[in-house]
Amino acid sequence: MGCAVHDMWLSRQIGPFVVDFYPDPEGEGVTLYIWKNEHRDTGYSVGCKNRDQVRAVIAEVEAVAR
Repeated sequence: MGCAVHDMWLSRQIGPFVVDFYPDPEGEGVTLYIWKNEHRDTGYSVGCKNRDQVRAVIAEVEAVAR
């Protein structure tokens, strides 16, 4: 899986949330920043090592956004 997770998604809006994707500088995955609004002033980050982890986090954000 390696660096393939880096190319998975671009930043996107999911309901009121904005999700930004940043590759790990060491090439070990990505960090997702989940912001509570488009101003990106409140949120949290999640480190993901593979596609399954990224998909699971996105699914959780989508569920909360409904």
